Amino acid sequence: MEEDKSIGSYVARLFNQSHSYMKKELKPYNLGPMQLRIIQVLSGDDNIKQQELADRLNVDKTSLARTIRKLEENGYILRLKNESDTRAYRISLTGKAKAIEEEIYPVLSGWTEALLEGFSGEERDQFFAYLERALSNAIKKTTL
Repeated sequence: MEEDKSIGSYVARLFNQSHSYMKKELKPYNLGPMQLRIIQVLSGDDNIKQQELADRLNVDKTSLARTIRKLEENGYILRLKNESDTRAYRISLTGKAKAIEEEIYPVLSGWTEALLEGFSGEERDQFFAYLERALSNAIKKTTL
């Protein structure tokens, strides 16, 4: 049988490998890949509405609520009622999350470096330009 050379197949395989790497590297912190993404977003814009976080991460509210609950149980985030809209919650990082940021971000850069091993600087730039174009095309197609 011929190997599947579709972009979707490669993206899925890269995603699976990335997920495995992140789970292994983040295990000492009791974090998973999605939890790391949440911490990343909050470190750049702390104290945001839960709905805004869901929109930024492009995930459904139910999945996000489960992940947030686990982060809250592990002491990484605070979930507080929004003063102006008591049906909504605001999410912010705790000191515990801020204390490990410098330790967990190298996990991301290490994975990027592993994937781009052997690429020249020009090839890296070109690769990212292609990814940005492909993503832009995908967004256009899916938001029609």
